[in-house]
Amino acid sequence: FETGIKKRLTHKKSSHFDPFWFHDENSILYVSDTAPFDLFKYNFESQTSSPLITTKTDKTKPSISDDGRYVTFVQIAPGSSQNKEDVYVVDMQNDKKILPISNTTYTESAASISPNGRYVAFQSDQNGSNQIYLAQTVNPKITRQLTGTGGIEPVWAGDGTELFFRNGTDLLALKIDPETGKPQGVPKVLFSMEFVRHKSLGAYKPSKSGDKFLVLKEVPGSKANKINYVFNWPEELKKKVK
Repeated sequence: FETGIKKRLTHKKSSHFDPFWFHDENSILYVSDTAPFDLFKYNFESQTSSPLITTKTDKTKPSISDDGRYVTFVQIAPGSSQNKEDVYVVDMQNDKKILPISNTTYTESAASISPNGRYVAFQSDQNGSNQIYLAQTVNPKITRQLTGTGGIEPVWAGDGTELFFRNGTDLLALKIDPETGKPQGVPKVLFSMEFVRHKSLGAYKPSKSGDKFLVLKEVPGSKANKINYVFNWPEELKKKVK
């Protein structure tokens, strides 16, 4: 921000998305569409990328605990015609063992691990509409539903005492005890605005202090409003080259 200099971090040969900062490290985690989508780590000092987690299935929307031990991601279920998603966690200190957090017939997405690594927040449509749930990392069977009137895209505050999430045009915050995972009070609306509607994009990110938010929003007129069809174009081309 001070210099205004922009620099490309990854090459153009494939698409890269969902960047996430490693805590207290000069590096980021991101997704590369190397078919399947795999998780890569970019180091700013060496200016190089290296595979972090590779499997035979697509992985998106990663998050990392502050100590770097746990990495969560959303897996697109193989063979799913409706892009059903499930939530998994990787124990980086246990041979990168992959454990399911929520793997059901419903769609679970937008996983976000707490800074202390004890809990994973995610959204699920198991009750007919998307709600926010909280699962213990070491015992995912212990899961608590946090919302009843709707909620998507949960993101933890930097100190782990609040969980932010969206509901329509509202951004809300729910106080959470970082040790027990119990909610403190009820969710409160922080502000309201029109967020970007693209499902694959994260619509917002809080600052480490939680008092600022980076928000993606729709830009009026940014979408194509017409499609042109050209029929018999080979004949049209012949006329133009004469």
